[in-house]
Amino acid sequence: MNARRIIATILVLSMIGVVAAQVRGARADSVRNFTLYGSYTSGWGFSADNITSPGPTISVTLNDVVNLTITNVDPANSYAAHRFLLSYENSSIPQSGDALSPQISPEQTIVFTFTANVSGTFTYYCTHHPTPMYGTFIVTPAIPEFQPLILLAILTVCSMTTALVYRRRRRL
Repeated sequence: MNARRIIATILVLSMIGVVAAQVRGARADSVRNFTLYGSYTSGWGFSADNITSPGPTISVTLNDVVNLTITNVDPANSYAAHRFLLSYENSSIPQSGDALSPQISPEQTIVFTFTANVSGTFTYYCTHHPTPMYGTFIVTPAIPEFQPLILLAILTVCSMTTALVYRRRRRL
C-alpha cells in the first residue's frame, strides 16, 4: 500500500510540474523591430548604404508584432512615394488581409506596425515600384517551448515507477 501511495504522489507531482512548465514555458508573442530604407531605383535595405534588389530577407515568428520603420531615401524632387506591402498571396497588388503601410513620401520616415498572422514564405513589395523594390518575408510557426519538458516529466515518472516496482519486487 505504501508503494502505491508513493507512486500516486509522484504521478500527481509530475503532472503538476508539467502544467506549471506549460504555463511558464508558453511562448509570448514577441515584438520585432526592423528598419528598411527604400529607393525606387535600388530596392530595399537595412541601411541607407546597403540597398539592394531584392531587398534583405526579414524573418519573424507567427503572431509576432512587427514594428517596421521605413525611410524613403529618394530625393524630394523625385516625387517617388513608396508603400510597403507584405503580400500573403505573393502578389504586388494588395489583397484583403495583407499588411499595407500608408504612403511614404520622399525623404520621409514612418513606423508601420502589423502582426505576422500567417506562416509561410512571402514577398514584400513597394506597391508603386514592385519590380526593383521587393524582398522575402519569412513567418515561421511558433513551436511551444514546453514540449521537451513534457517528455522529460513523462520519462521521469516512468523511471521512478519502474524503480519503485523493481524495489518492491526485490523485497518480496
